[in-house]
Amino acid sequence: MLALKQFQTVIDTDYREYVTIRSEENRFKNEDIDNLLLTRSLVAFYLKNFAGCAEDKIIKHIVDGFKDGGVDGIYFSEIDKTLHLVQSKWIKNGTSGIDLGDINKTISGIKNVMIPKLEDFNKEIRDLEEEVNKALLDPNIKIIFSIVSTTEQPLSNEAKQAIEDFLAEQNRVTNFIHFEYINIKSLHDVLRRGAMDVPIDTDIMLLNWIDISLPVKAVYGMINGSDLATLLEENSKRVFSPNIRYFLGRTEVNESIIETATKNPDLFWYLNNGITAIAKTFTKKAIGGASHANGIFACQGLYIVNGAQTTGALLEAKRQGINLEKVLVGMRIIEVSEANVEFGTSVTRSNNTQNRVDSRDFVALDPVQEKIYQELLLEGIVYTYKSGDIIPENTEGFSFEEAAISLACALDNVEIMVLGKREISRLWYQTDKAPYKRLFNQSTEGPYIFRKVKIMRKVESWIKTKRSGASNRDNLILVHGNRFILMLAFNILAKIPDVENENYSEKQLDSSINYAFESLKSIIDTYYNEDQLASLFKNNEKCNMIKQLSNL
Repeated sequence: MLALKQFQTVIDTDYREYVTIRSEENRFKNEDIDNLLLTRSLVAFYLKNFAGCAEDKIIKHIVDGFKDGGVDGIYFSEIDKTLHLVQSKWIKNGTSGIDLGDINKTISGIKNVMIPKLEDFNKEIRDLEEEVNKALLDPNIKIIFSIVSTTEQPLSNEAKQAIEDFLAEQNRVTNFIHFEYINIKSLHDVLRRGAMDVPIDTDIMLLNWIDISLPVKAVYGMINGSDLATLLEENSKRVFSPNIRYFLGRTEVNESIIETATKNPDLFWYLNNGITAIAKTFTKKAIGGASHANGIFACQGLYIVNGAQTTGALLEAKRQGINLEKVLVGMRIIEVSEANVEFGTSVTRSNNTQNRVDSRDFVALDPVQEKIYQELLLEGIVYTYKSGDIIPENTEGFSFEEAAISLACALDNVEIMVLGKREISRLWYQTDKAPYKRLFNQSTEGPYIFRKVKIMRKVESWIKTKRSGASNRDNLILVHGNRFILMLAFNILAKIPDVENENYSEKQLDSSINYAFESLKSIIDTYYNEDQLASLFKNNEKCNMIKQLSNL
């Protein structure tokens, strides 16, 4: 097989340097050692070209060996908040399939990594415990489970079903785990396209385009949504400038983009900001002549510098089977030669910082917010609900975000509490309806909010102190279950007479928070000891059950 032969040549030449044979493996037969080298070199190739791991960090993230739990590579990318868990299979003949038993072993290993339960793994995995914990503590984590193999065969139906069952189990609330199957064709395609940090050369078709020659050459038009999604699909993160955020997954904004593409594809251009790209050079091809109805532009060194979320959301929509042919996206391409790199940096920076407006800014238009502000001002408390507002030094005060979180947890409503944990901006996404109206309405009084905020701050301080001596698992409960602890603490404090006049002691408050945590911990240890906690506390069904079990 030519593709495999060419790929192995590159592996032997460029990736063996990242691989080591451990002392206990020296007794292996030469054939087995050779297979280990190839398998681990394949992990190195994945880490560099698919996960974006820096070359000087690759060796420590190859964990293949005894007691690896079927996980051969682990790497957390802080740039795009992605934890990569990879199984590597070097298939010498390029035609054999992957055993279902190997896949089930990897799934079991990944579950233990997500708990995390690393004590039974090898030293290489245990040495990454801090990195794994850092990933699992991040509320916006995305996990990519990859099987990378040199076979040309697809996965068997049984293997696909095992993986689909695992993903369905984990992604009941949010799609935070994604699966990638990378075979020899995909590996060879990467060789042809080049490394991840190399910008792409590609053709872009624009409709209704206009060109600009001075002071900087540029072109503006509309790109078909399907073409844009395919551009990302074929080039992965290479299509994005390394100076911008990659696609963040299923956020409020990205869900809205997918919804527009699904329900109102013909209105997409009107409702979306479009994307901006830079290229070292671009030239219009002769096809189409002088017509501006459509044009194909050959771009060298193309990067998208603004619009990663739009591009990523459209690819997600395509993968969901949504037809994007009617979706049109505004796109401009600016030519930035190597002699004008500084201007390219300015384009990237300015496009990602200027004129940014989100749903938070519309809160300031609600008269209830001004009412709350005035009520608190009379008591010498500053309430900041407009973007850019600050609390003066030596002045009591709190922010709108603090108010929203504390009220969401004080309602004793699991769904609203979970929403605040899953995606806080959803609490105020639409200011004319629930949940926003449940939190902020004419009956909501400023001093009442401040009392709740002070309790929330105390809970946060207690959690911070508690974390310093906590086990890894307890640490995850404290971080991901912080809103649940706050809700339970509010419920416990509510039983104290005259609590609304703050008629309770510091000791009572500490005792209430501690009881809330211990109750939550006991339930999780008993009923949810194998759950991934970042997902657990975003699951309405499970959180409702925990609330019932707590009797609080």
